Amino acid sequence: MTNFYKEYRDLARYALIALTLLALMLICGDMKGQSFTQTYNLPYVVTSIKFKDGSMYSTTQQGVLRRNLDTVAVFEVMFQQECGLIDFDFARNGFLLHLSALDSTQKIIYYDTISEQVTTLFEVDYSSPFSNRHRGGSVSWRNNTVYCSFGYGITDNDAQELDNGRGKLIKIDSSGSSILAYGLRNPFRFSIDWPHFWIADVGDQLMEEIDYFNFETDTLINYGWPCWEGTIEHGGTCEMVYHPIFEYPHDGHASITGGCMHDGYYYWADYRTGVLGKIDELGINHPIDTLVDVTSMAVNPVTNKVNLATWDGDVFELDETPLSIDTTQPDEVEYPCRTCYDEYVDILGRHWEFPPVGIAFWATRNSIVKSRLQFIFPE
Repeated sequence: MTNFYKEYRDLARYALIALTLLALMLICGDMKGQSFTQTYNLPYVVTSIKFKDGSMYSTTQQGVLRRNLDTVAVFEVMFQQECGLIDFDFARNGFLLHLSALDSTQKIIYYDTISEQVTTLFEVDYSSPFSNRHRGGSVSWRNNTVYCSFGYGITDNDAQELDNGRGKLIKIDSSGSSILAYGLRNPFRFSIDWPHFWIADVGDQLMEEIDYFNFETDTLINYGWPCWEGTIEHGGTCEMVYHPIFEYPHDGHASITGGCMHDGYYYWADYRTGVLGKIDELGINHPIDTLVDVTSMAVNPVTNKVNLATWDGDVFELDETPLSIDTTQPDEVEYPCRTCYDEYVDILGRHWEFPPVGIAFWATRNSIVKSRLQFIFPE
């Protein structure tokens, strides 16, 4: 392949994605019936929110866990750049917390509200070299098991090495800890809709992405960082890379924020521009509205609506007009030539052949259409 063709291929790729995102933003601006109702105005920086028993719980970057406006507990944290108390979840008689400790580690701790004891369940070292950025970070409690994510720090290849927790999705249970997925850059937020796992992975200079993981079928998945940023190749050697279920280019955007599952959709936002959308099971995005500086989302079970927290402490409830979506797709697509394209392994581990430049295709799994519309370009 000539350099001219490669440049043409890349230009076509970028133009296609940019036009798709532009259409998304135009649709957002024209959509009616979408609005936000402010539910809280908290006098502090909010890193995460969740709801339980009619109350909203929140964490601050400075290390405070609150129920509504009342302080539940205060934790000593490293408060700088992207460090601090990043996320939390409810667990048994207390809370799981994802926080930056003073010893330059990122810790998953369990805080027992009855005994007021703190137990460290897992930690990742960011001291050598020191990094106060890209520590990623969500934590979730499901089926007596802890799930947590960590960013790569500042040493790119750490995400590909299996002897550390950087750039990984980790499982912790009574038998110990194990790596579920690697090759992540900065998985700042994830959401579980069992057995599906949706990861909002913050990009570098080119792409923001949402990755998909299935607990029933996937093991030790490699999402490709630093060899890949979304479906854009950076170079280097990474084994069996799984590409994202959804991505969009920077073009003024930056730092994807997830996310929560609601009514079969994964909700996401772009931190810088505020573009807000939701991904269906096919990986197709449905635009909603715009809200800048979103740090966290959660569904309020009382109202059954998505709530979004912003950096400055405002919490908004999304009043959303139901969308009528036709997801009926053909079971098969015939290609002009099925022997002249390179093999491709997609996010669900299926082997495909590259269709011609710009041709869209649907894939099937277990005789049910479960894939997303993609544009694949040959190397």
